[in-house]
Amino acid sequence: MKTMPRFLAALAFLALLLLPSPSRADGGLKPTEKPFLWVVEGETPSFLFGTIHLANDAILEFPQVVNDAFTASDALYTEIPMDMISMTRMATKVIAQPGETFGDAASPELRKRVHDYATSKGGSPDTLDAMKPWMVAVQLAIMGNPELIQPGKSVDQNLYNRAAFARKKLGALETIDSQVAVFEGFTLDEQLYMLGKSLDSLEEDEKAGRDSLRELMRLYLEGDEVALYAEMNRQYDPNDELMERFRVKLLDDRDKKMAENIDKAIRENPGRSHFFAVGALHFAGPYAVHKGLEARGHQVRRLGINDEIPSKKEAAAK
Repeated sequence: MKTMPRFLAALAFLALLLLPSPSRADGGLKPTEKPFLWVVEGETPSFLFGTIHLANDAILEFPQVVNDAFTASDALYTEIPMDMISMTRMATKVIAQPGETFGDAASPELRKRVHDYATSKGGSPDTLDAMKPWMVAVQLAIMGNPELIQPGKSVDQNLYNRAAFARKKLGALETIDSQVAVFEGFTLDEQLYMLGKSLDSLEEDEKAGRDSLRELMRLYLEGDEVALYAEMNRQYDPNDELMERFRVKLLDDRDKKMAENIDKAIRENPGRSHFFAVGALHFAGPYAVHKGLEARGHQVRRLGINDEIPSKKEAAAK
């Protein structure tokens, strides 16, 4: 039987931005020596930074080149607005209307499996019944790491807090509605099908002693976008029409739109240095954001840990 690690990992990547972010006290992880950092060349350079929607001491210990790029930037753009009002609004998106909840829509067999899994992880199964099925899948992925939860300390939140304190301009490349629509575009039956496959993957990973989130963190810190993308594709069945639709909506379509919005922000504000922080997977795959910007005529270059960032003056002199 095919498993759905892409679905499981994708859920974690997207949804851990929307929910309280995990933090693992793990001394085995070391700060990255190959950050997901690109410079968009120009008279006023801008920067692209790949994040992971998790929190960990090693992940939050940014190399100097990342801190320099962030400090030099006038504006921070995250995936979605991260102010308190927006985050509160996001929280309302997980609760379904009567008749559309997991508890109402799931078969007795699936509901029992979900409840049993949640109970085994120390979760509260009854709270899942009021949620939309896609959010139940998200919660199960997090329950698989019960020691992790530590609110508000993801990479994205860290950058947002620093930018707000420095009074940088704050923006977003997507709206809350457009990001949630990745899941909401599927029918209840489709959501329940994917939830069942996600649970299959969780159970199989547990039997095999695999920790998908830890592996994603490790690959992120290695700065290897090819391996990161491969992990997302592990054992994925490309012949599953539903999962292919999900992949396109989650990655391809959003990659294209992000590149379009970044290009627009740069061209409409030529004197402003931007720092665009989005999930690292948006810099992998055939429609990677930096590739989309190159297709629009921008010169994009990945920065190494020992590189110096170009200043506005230096860029203008080239």
